[in-house]
This record gives sequence, structure tokens and C-alpha cells, in this order.
Amino acid sequence: MPLLFAYGTLRPGAKSSPPDIAAALAKAAHLGRATASGRLHWMGRYPAMVRAEQDRVIGDVYRIDEAQCAELWPLLDSYEGDAYVRETIVVTLETGAEMTAPHLEAFVYLARDPAALGPRIDIGDFLA
Repeated sequence: MPLLFAYGTLRPGAKSSPPDIAAALAKAAHLGRATASGRLHWMGRYPAMVRAEQDRVIGDVYRIDEAQCAELWPLLDSYEGDAYVRETIVVTLETGAEMTAPHLEAFVYLARDPAALGPRIDIGDFLA
């Protein structure tokens, strides 16, 4: 089953998540907090992630059931728009996650154009 690494408005507790997306993600299994190699930047009112081996981004991992994929991926692709691209990365789940392997491959929405990024979010956690 596919996994989603959410680092910004799609995270639990983010107040700016659209209601339809929050409802769709509520049907997915939240596996817990995780980290991934990358760097966060402001992109207007929202964060954007880029690949960066030396930095870490904190986020949350959802497991998407195959039955949900037909609804959720188009909804997320539309929400993220042309500024982001869906790719795969390796994430590390925090201790206590329900899966036995701590390092997993997950989909993430990365900034399509790093030149369009705003200031760096140094702490790597949009909700901190």
C-alpha cells in the first residue's frame, strides 16, 4: 500500500488543510511522525520541500489503501498544483510506529522550481 509523507498543511493539526482533503486523509491510516532528508522553505503561506541530504524535514506518514488511491491522489495532485511534483523519498518513522521497518519509501510533494522558493524554515518542522 502506498505511503504519503506530509510535511505541511496536510499534517494532522495543520489548521489550513482544506476540509475535503482533511476528510479524505481521515480515512487513511496515520502511521505517525517521521523524518526525511530535505529542506523546507516558505512558498507564500505554505511550506515547500526540496531534496537536501544534509538537512531533515519532520512530517507525518499516512498509509493509503488501494481503494482510496483513485480518490485521494487526484485530489492531492489538484490541491498541490503545478508548483509541486509528487515523487518518492525514504522516510524514517519514529519509534513506536506500527510497521516493523523504520525506513520506508513514501510519496511526497516536492517543490517543482527551487528558484521560486522563499526563506528557509530552519527548524525543518512547519508545525513547530
